[in-house]
Amino acid sequence: MKTAMSWIHFICCVVFLIWTLYALLEYGLRDSEGIIVILYALLTSVTGIYLFVIEQKQDHKQLKKIRTDNKIIQAKLERLKLQQELSSKQRETNEKSN
Repeated sequence: MKTAMSWIHFICCVVFLIWTLYALLEYGLRDSEGIIVILYALLTSVTGIYLFVIEQKQDHKQLKKIRTDNKIIQAKLERLKLQQELSSKQRETNEKSN
């Protein structure tokens, strides 16, 4: 269901998050510019992961809706088929009685 680019983006965000956490631990809170860069990196990677999860949930909801719609359509088709069979049997019965 997911495209390859979505997965690549997700993996990059996870790697970026891990790298950012490593940088935070390694370099600590030495200068304010570094903190801003690290916080921006954290925000970017977490946002990418969050968007991926939201997109996955939406895809799952759409898939459920499609499956439900397919079941409804199949039930209607079966009902129509039964109605056609009944009407053809009634015609045969009427023709035999005449």
